[in-house]
Amino acid sequence: MNMMTTHRTIQIHNLLDTVSSKARVCRTGSGNLARIGNTIGSTSQLHRAQRFERIAERCQRRLGSAETALQELRDAQVSWGNLADSEESLAKFYEDNGKPYGSTDTYHYRARMYRRVVQALQIQIDTGVSVCSCCFKPFGSGQCTLGEAA
Repeated sequence: MNMMTTHRTIQIHNLLDTVSSKARVCRTGSGNLARIGNTIGSTSQLHRAQRFERIAERCQRRLGSAETALQELRDAQVSWGNLADSEESLAKFYEDNGKPYGSTDTYHYRARMYRRVVQALQIQIDTGVSVCSCCFKPFGSGQCTLGEAA
């Protein structure tokens, strides 16, 4: 999944606004130059407008793919949150109605673990960096020791 930081998203939005404005100005200038008979200037402005429009289109595509990835992360957060809620409700149910298998600690443990996954996903949404849900260290950096032999 290709994530962008909030800062990068803002930069691309700003670039999109700038090049869209420049494209409109160049198109208007091209029309004005064509009206007074300056075909060379009109053609030049038209080419500039087309170049700015291509850049704007790329920015729009990039932002669209980032929004799709962001929505997938938000959906995953909701799913993990729902799992945590169900584990907590099961623990409460068994505490109120008798514990058929002994302790309800495992339900509480799983709920805490699922909440940590939600936190890790929020960090990824905020920073664009995937982190481990046990230690919140970035994946791929070699810092997480989960699964290593002691």
